[in-house]
Amino acid sequence: IIELVCGGGFMKKSAVFVLLICLLFGNSFAKENELFAGMRNERYAFIGVQTKYRFGLALENSVLVQKPKIQYIRLAPYYFQEFPFGLNLSYVLYAGMRYDFDFYDLGTRISADYSILSERLQVFGSFQVFYDSDLGTELTYLAGTRLFFLPEVGFQLCIKNMPEYRKPEHRVAGGLIFRTDRISVLPEISTPLDGQSPLTRVSVSFIYHLPF
Repeated sequence: IIELVCGGGFMKKSAVFVLLICLLFGNSFAKENELFAGMRNERYAFIGVQTKYRFGLALENSVLVQKPKIQYIRLAPYYFQEFPFGLNLSYVLYAGMRYDFDFYDLGTRISADYSILSERLQVFGSFQVFYDSDLGTELTYLAGTRLFFLPEVGFQLCIKNMPEYRKPEHRVAGGLIFRTDRISVLPEISTPLDGQSPLTRVSVSFIYHLPF
């Protein structure tokens, strides 16, 4: 079809190139802008905005900490891509610090998830490199899978050493996912795989989206 329309030669190659770009970069625009808010691991509350151009900005702050001066705040700009074959990618930069400047950190994270069987089965993963003023430089990972029994209900299981709070820990975590068009909720149990932490944690994370 491309050869018939373009007449071959340079125009044919250009059309093929444009087609490949479209396939590779997928949907570069979101349907609409949105605000979002939520909580991570019951300890960090966040708010943010994502534009229809797939750029976003999130602001996170610790909660349930006794003294105001030891609260932690983080700013994280990001970019998000959707591909036509079920693959999603996100790229995040972040920088954070404690209110009393006792420590600071900064890092970058790339995440991917791939949908199989009409989004009923998903595999996902992340790699993160960060610098902590006390801990130094760390390279961490997360890899897991999600299985949805119903469009709104599923199960998630992952293995990771990506920090749940601050320090890297080798853990396995699993929980149920409840989702609608606007909100996703993940109650989760996290168990250590080594002796770095003896604690099994129970936490809840959620995010709410508000298009505008």
